[in-house]
Amino acid sequence: MPFFDYDHIVHSLHESVHNTPLHEIAVAGTGLPPLANPPTAHGNIEGPLVLELVHIVDIGVSAFDLEEVRQERAHIHHQRRVSRVRSATGEQPLQEREQVLPEYPRERLKLVLTDGFAELEAIECRRLPGIAMGKTPMGTKIRLSNVQIIAGVVYLHPEGVEVLGGAVQHHELEHSVRLFRELEVRVEGELAQALTLKVTPQALYAV
Repeated sequence: MPFFDYDHIVHSLHESVHNTPLHEIAVAGTGLPPLANPPTAHGNIEGPLVLELVHIVDIGVSAFDLEEVRQERAHIHHQRRVSRVRSATGEQPLQEREQVLPEYPRERLKLVLTDGFAELEAIECRRLPGIAMGKTPMGTKIRLSNVQIIAGVVYLHPEGVEVLGGAVQHHELEHSVRLFRELEVRVEGELAQALTLKVTPQALYAV
């Protein structure tokens, strides 16, 4: 009788699930409860419930600061792509020192999670370890347990969140577009408010 390495099989299965979009492997209606969808919903998600991260942004930091970092990161990514193309085609690579991607400032994250069919907004009440803008891949699977829903938004605390891992490439592309659009809207809103109050956009977030 052949020997099966069950530990390896289980590890491979978990890795495959973590890196697969939930809409490809989940059954509609078995994830988020109905009360999670309406904007007026209140209640609890007892869980455990595994969802997928599809968007992340900081709502406690000026969009001007976030957009500045986003543009700098995009420029570095573009320069790296150009260098790869030049190397592949035998051209002289760009003579630039290796640049480290700047980190996004961190105050309070808003996450958009999905069960593969419906989305849910979530806001951290206290800082969640293992989750950060620009570091946590889109498609990361997150297990929720005993979290509260208020007005359709889930409020996250470290005790109720477990980061399982994973990544889905097309979610990264969708997130990039979504982040660009969201920051554009926020920048315009902050600009109008700052000009009215005659303060900097950053001052709007001062406690």
